[in-house]
This record gives sequence, structure tokens and C-alpha cells, in this order.
Amino acid sequence: TVYSKVSDGKETSEIVTIDITTIDNTPPTSPVVNTAISSPTSIIINYNDSKALSGIKEYICYYDEVEDKVINNQSLITKNVSSTCNLVDSIKANTTYYYKLCAVSNTDLKTCSVVSSKDSIYENGHIVYFDPKKGVCSEEMWNNNSNTGAKEGCMRWFTFLDSKDSSNVNLILDHNTIAESSWSDSAASYDDWTQFELQDGHRSRLITANELASILHIDYNVDINTDSACSSSNIENKSNYWWLVDRAIHCYEAGCPNIDSSTYGYWTKTSAGSSSLAWYIDSTIKLCTRTKSTSARIGYRPVVKVLKEKLNK
Repeated sequence: TVYSKVSDGKETSEIVTIDITTIDNTPPTSPVVNTAISSPTSIIINYNDSKALSGIKEYICYYDEVEDKVINNQSLITKNVSSTCNLVDSIKANTTYYYKLCAVSNTDLKTCSVVSSKDSIYENGHIVYFDPKKGVCSEEMWNNNSNTGAKEGCMRWFTFLDSKDSSNVNLILDHNTIAESSWSDSAASYDDWTQFELQDGHRSRLITANELASILHIDYNVDINTDSACSSSNIENKSNYWWLVDRAIHCYEAGCPNIDSSTYGYWTKTSAGSSSLAWYIDSTIKLCTRTKSTSARIGYRPVVKVLKEKLNK
């Protein structure tokens, strides 16, 4: 029984009693957690629970290189975390990190989920420095080797559409190896790039329109049958996708750091509704179609698939 004295702030007051008949002993649901590699030196832990909807008072994050410390609450700890559990800076190569995210209810009941960096995925647009013939390299070795036409040495790539169950990750180059050419579904293929797994008989390929639509979170009209038509889907937050069109003529609309007037974009591997048309991505981040036989300053930007373990060496 709870006793309370209620007053109007002047002279009148009375004692009120409240009987509590039920205490909510239901623990919160387990947070759904995933790990993402956000830069060469950091890992972000994301989760999708909502305090407002689930009656959760706070989230607590435990993290360490030793799994038992995390499980037994003997590790480093961060309280009152919001949309991300913890950003671990200066991570070490070939090291597994463990995380436990606990949801704490208003009655201090706790439910936890444990993940490790082994489950990490590469975020879309994560930068990787890689030499097609020698393997992983550093930013210093890259030395801004990203001019249109460059296809040898240490180059900069971006990861996309990774999944934690895959042992490989897709990379797209940060520039066109060919500035302008008519369409061919194998034109971006280089068979002498020894560090990459063969795809469609080649060690590189073109990105598909479906992959771009997945990255951009849009639906595109596969029935467009006219030349120079663009998908009407609205691209929100274009600045999140600058890496797809860096070093193209109008990529500044997406906040890209490098502009190249020699190209409007690059072809995809995907034919459009008519067999004479193919999809390409425009430098303003639009999916458009053009006649395959035209060049119109549309080029080629290779995609490769590489074992994740090669990126950790």
C-alpha cells in the first residue's frame, strides 16, 4: 500500500491510499543487433528497438576482446546508448571484438543479446584500398590513383550489399576505367586481376540495375522503352550515395569530392525493356536508359568480388 498526502497548496489536504495489485515482471524483448564496419578503424553496433514502444528505460552495452568478460559483465561498459551501441576506434587487425547489448525495462529487468565482430558486415560505401594484382594496400600507397582510365596499382574501392553470411564482398571502383563507350555486358572485365574471384567467366563485371536500386532503396521501372528516359523514383539523401558517382560531371549534386567532365556516368549490366536499350547511372544519381549503340559520355566502372579474409590482412 502506498500512502500519499495531497494538498491544494493552501489549507486543504487529505491522505490518499493506493493499493498496488500488480507489478509488471515481464522482461523486455531481446534487442535485434548487428555489427557494421564503418571505417578501416571502427565498428558500429546497430539495433532497432524503440524505447517509446517497448517501455525500455535504457540500453547498456558491454564490449571487450575477451568473450567471457562480456558475458559476465566484467568488460568495458557504456550506458544510455541510443541508436548505436558503441563505436570502437582504433580496432586491431585480426582481432575479434565481442559486444553485449542489454535492454533494461522501467522495472529494472534486463534482457541481452551478444554479437561479435565476426558477424560484421561492410556498410555500403565503405572505403577499401586494394591492388587488383597484389592485394590489399594502404591509403598512402593509393596516392590518389583514381583518374579516369586508371586500372593498375593501389586503387580505391567501395563495398556494397554485403551480408554477414557471405565470405565475399562486392567492391566497385571509385572511377571509370573507360570514360566513354557503347554498351557491352563484359566491357569492364579484366581477366588479369589475379586477386579477385571469377564472375561470369571474368574477374570483374558491371554492376546491375537491381543492385543499384537496392543500394538507393528505390523501385525502378523496368518497362521503360524510350531512349534517354530516367526512373521517376525519388532518391532521398543523395549525399549518402556520392561514392557511386564520384568523378563524373554532375556528381557535385550529391556532394562528391571529385568532378570529371569527361563522363556522365557508367553503364549497368542490365538491358532495359527493349533489347536495344540498357540502364546506366547518371552522375546526378538517376537510373536512366540509353540506346546500347551510343556512347554519349557513358563509360565503364568495374565491380569485383573479393574474399573478406583478404581485406583483413
